[in-house]
Amino acid sequence: MNEQNGENLIIEPQVKIEKPEAVIEIVKDLDEALKSEDESTVRQILERKENWQNIITRRGKKMENIDTLENAFDFLLEKEFAKISEMKKTGERTNLENVKVKDLLQWLKESGMSQEVLPELMSIAYHRRDDIKFFKILSIILENKREINNNKVLGEALHHFASWQSSVLEKKDIAININEEVKKLIGNEKEQYAIKAQYGIMHNMNLKPRKRVEVFEKIKERFLAIGDELNSLQAMNESAKAYLELAKNQNNMTPETSVKESHRKLKSQAEGNFLLAKDLALESLGKASDLGYSNAEIRAREILSEFYHQMGDIKKAKSYKRSADGLRKNFNYKTM
Repeated sequence: MNEQNGENLIIEPQVKIEKPEAVIEIVKDLDEALKSEDESTVRQILERKENWQNIITRRGKKMENIDTLENAFDFLLEKEFAKISEMKKTGERTNLENVKVKDLLQWLKESGMSQEVLPELMSIAYHRRDDIKFFKILSIILENKREINNNKVLGEALHHFASWQSSVLEKKDIAININEEVKKLIGNEKEQYAIKAQYGIMHNMNLKPRKRVEVFEKIKERFLAIGDELNSLQAMNESAKAYLELAKNQNNMTPETSVKESHRKLKSQAEGNFLLAKDLALESLGKASDLGYSNAEIRAREILSEFYHQMGDIKKAKSYKRSADGLRKNFNYKTM
C-alpha cells in the first residue's frame, strides 16, 4: 500500500484463518495420530504451515495445543534420526540439541514441512520464554543463511528476535532496528511479516496518541487486505488504547493550559474519543472471542477496564480486569 497517498490495498488473501472449532479438530487429529504413532497423518498435518500458525495462535488452555504441536514435531524428528547409532547406544532422545544442523536442514528441506517451520519453533519457544531453545534455533538460522537461502525464514526469525528484545528485555530501540532489517529482507510490503515488522516498529516508537491512531488504523487495513484478521485485531486494540490515551490527555487539560482551544471543546473531544476507544475495544473483544484469539481478547478487556475506570464505573472496571486476568492465567500469558 502507498501509505502517503492512502491508496487502498488490493491483495489476494495469503493468511488462512481457521475457525476455533476447526483448530480444535486439527489438534484432536494430531493428538490421536501421536497416540497411535501414525507418522503419515502427523506429517500431513505439519506439512501445512497454516496449521502451525493457527495452532500457535490458538495456544489452548495452559498452552496444551502448543504442547501437542511441539510433541508432533519431536515425534517426527525422533522417527527420522533415532536410527543414528550413537542415539541407540546411549538411549538418548533425539532433539534439536543433538541432531547435526546440516542433517536437520537437509531433512526439513526434503520433507514437506520445509525449513520454514524453524521460525514457528522459535515462536513456540518465545511463548514459553524458553531462551535456550529460542536462541538455539535463531543461531541455526543466522549461521546457515546461505544454505537456507530464504529471506522469509530469516525475516520471520528476526521478527521473533525483535519481539524478544521488546517484550522480554524491554530494549525497544534494538527491537525497532531489527524490525527495520526485517522490512528490508522481506522486500514486499504486502507480505505478512513485513506488516508485522511495521507493527513492531510503530508499537515500540514513542508516538503521540493521535499519530498512533492514524498509524494503527492503516496497519489494521493492511492486515485485513491479506486476510490476517487476527493481527488486525491487535492493531485495532492499539488504536483503542491510543484513543483512550488521547481522551485522558484532553480530559486532564485545565482552562489555563488549553489556550488555543476552549476548555469546553476539549472536554467534548475527550468524550468522543473515550467512546471511540470503547467501541473499538468492544468490536475487538467480540471478534477475538468469536475467533478464539485469547491474546487480543485479553488486551481488549484490559482496555475496557481502563475505560470504565476513567468513567468512574469501578464495578465494571474490576469485572473486565478480573476476566482479563483469568484468561491470562488460563492461557499462560507471561507478557503481551
